[in-house]
This record gives sequence, C-alpha cells and structure tokens, in this order.
Amino acid sequence: MSLQKEIYDTNKSRNERLNKNIKPIKIIQLVEELFNTDVQAKNRRQTTVFGRQAAAYLLRNYTRLSLSEIATYVGISHHTTTLYSIRKCQDLMDTEDWYKEKVLQISAELDDYSLYLSNI
Repeated sequence: MSLQKEIYDTNKSRNERLNKNIKPIKIIQLVEELFNTDVQAKNRRQTTVFGRQAAAYLLRNYTRLSLSEIATYVGISHHTTTLYSIRKCQDLMDTEDWYKEKVLQISAELDDYSLYLSNI
C-alpha cells in the first residue's frame, strides 16, 4: 500500500469518527470507569496519568476539540502537554497490550454509543 493511500485511509476513518455526535463528557466518563481514576485529579499517580493520556487520545480521535480544549477536559495546563499525552498513548498502545485493550474497549463502546445515537 502506498504511503499516500495509507494517509488517505487514516484521514478518512478519522473523519468518519468525527462525524459522530459523541460528547466529551461521555468519553471522560468511560475512561474514568475503565481506568478507575479521576483524569482531572492534580496528581501524578500512574493510574491517573494513564487515564489522562487515554482520554486525550480518545478526545482527539472522536471530537473536533482543539488541543487547548482537550487540555481543559483532562486537567492538563498546556496544549503542548496534551500533544505529548496523545503521542505517549500511541506509544503505550504499541508496546503494552493491556493498555491497548483498554483503549480499544473504550473505542468500541464509543462506536456502539454513536450507533445508538444515530438510531434515535
């Protein structure tokens, strides 16, 4: 597969996800339930950090929020930290199977939820 086609397919699938009317609060609730943490907590516990990174990643992929807006939802003070969190989540998904399973589980729930919303 050519690089251009791969980029096109990636952007196409992201645009399809962005057309869904999923509220950011719903994403935050799912992440907090699955990671058993409060993503806006002002601490650096590993469970909080993992949840915060997953929330930033999912908000970026399922909403049209800017990095600054995502930062406010996940309790991060700066948009560059949000970008770092998103990249860190991608790296963790590549290396840690348990983390990837949790993020994919939330993604599946969000897809089911958006399907439910479209049928209302």
